[in-house]
Amino acid sequence: MINFRYSWYRIREGPSHGIKRVDASHQRIMELNGTLLIKKAIIQDGGKYLCIVNNSNGQERAETELLIRDSLQVRAVPPAQTVDVGKTAIFTCNASGHPVHIISWRKDMVPVLSSRRISVSREELRISPVEREDKGMYQCFVYNDKESAQDAAQLLLGVLKHAFEPAKVEPGSALSLKCIASGNPLPQVTWTLDDLAIPDHMRFSVGDYVTSKAEVVSFVNISTLRVEDGGMYQCMATNEIGSLSHSAKINVIGPPFVRIMKDIAAVEGDVLHVRCPVAGYPVEEVYWEKNGRRIPYNHRQKGFKNGTLIIREIDRRSDGGEYRCVARNSQGQRGERTLNIRVLTPPVIEPFHIPEAIEEGARSKLLCSVTKGDPPITIQWLKDGKPLPHDLEITETILDEFSKALLFPRVELRHKGNYTCTARNMAASASFTASMVIHGKLLLF
Repeated sequence: MINFRYSWYRIREGPSHGIKRVDASHQRIMELNGTLLIKKAIIQDGGKYLCIVNNSNGQERAETELLIRDSLQVRAVPPAQTVDVGKTAIFTCNASGHPVHIISWRKDMVPVLSSRRISVSREELRISPVEREDKGMYQCFVYNDKESAQDAAQLLLGVLKHAFEPAKVEPGSALSLKCIASGNPLPQVTWTLDDLAIPDHMRFSVGDYVTSKAEVVSFVNISTLRVEDGGMYQCMATNEIGSLSHSAKINVIGPPFVRIMKDIAAVEGDVLHVRCPVAGYPVEEVYWEKNGRRIPYNHRQKGFKNGTLIIREIDRRSDGGEYRCVARNSQGQRGERTLNIRVLTPPVIEPFHIPEAIEEGARSKLLCSVTKGDPPITIQWLKDGKPLPHDLEITETILDEFSKALLFPRVELRHKGNYTCTARNMAASASFTASMVIHGKLLLF
């Protein structure tokens, strides 16, 4: 009697190519007299398999391919969003099932094509800036050779149905500002004065109510106006979908007044915009000084009549320090305030490299060193864009406040993937990624 010995293997393709014995030691996958039985098949079971048959006379091999199908499902996210003209709208097509061959976008059943404003990738549709003709229904279609699925999302244009106008008023008088907004869900309206919260003072009253037409009416009432109440007022309507804003300058007649400004932290190499919050009317000029010198005094600085200061390619050594904003009228009256600008250096990561081929079972180490950047710096390792799983048996070691290592006591196939080091401080964040490829051992029995 001739005895046959059957063995099943998975054929791996790509970087980790080779064959690996099928693990038939658990209840879901079994070998029965040459038959490979897979219960409750999952997507990961798909691929090429090799059957090897041995007896005393020799050996035979045969390959087969297992195709796993899962019903296609798709969800367009968000299902609806309200965006103001000039802003950015982003839709994402989340597809599941297998296989997914094609993902496409349509608007009102017409294919959406990439253009100057519209970017279409496999999963994402980005419109920037939004124009009025972009309003409508967007459909995401997912196809394979057997079936298709679709979902739709709606782009709505936000509406501020009423907004206050710029005004010139006398001190001691009263003022009422109003914004009317609509949206689904109903927006919440907030107010600011020169980018700060409305003063908590008994002369100011802020409130809102909802009309029978589902419109939010929000108002700011000010009694007995003072010169310092002037400035740039803004109302902002916000809901889960997006936000809309409107701003206008309210001038209270009187001598120049400069509001207190918060100190600023700027990032070295960036462009810095600072606006001087000036009240009083009329104001003849607004300018900035540093160390007693009127700005601009170099090619990177630019000052505007409205009190805006721009510094390009901001430099830590020459641009940090105290700045003074001065507002002056034709009678020689002036108001002024100072602010401090602290220039921070963002983190810089020294590039690290992983050997092209790491053999399974070897030891390995990754080192992330931050060569520049103001402390404190937070360093974190990620695998495939996510925090390191606890069951990977990888050790994170802090070498000093600017270095962190990853130690692999024994490299396994499950360790393959993209490893990212991120470094973050008060200025910015930086990251560097390298791929680890594990070469398994090819064993045949």
